Amino acid sequence: MGDSMKFRKCLSKLGPFNWTLHNLVAHPLSELVYLIGLGSDPAERVSNWIHDVTVPEHKPGSGRG
Repeated sequence: MGDSMKFRKCLSKLGPFNWTLHNLVAHPLSELVYLIGLGSDPAERVSNWIHDVTVPEHKPGSGRG
């Protein structure tokens, strides 16, 4: 199992707060990385990685996105 999957499993154990890190930290951080990189391809890849690695495990199709 990769490190990102281990991190996602860890986030999933936070109960009702499992989306908190994703929403309060990853969204702003990924946006800053994207803006600082002026929307370049590498900045977009890192920004998307930050976003995706912080999504806790959840049922596919649940949630808003």
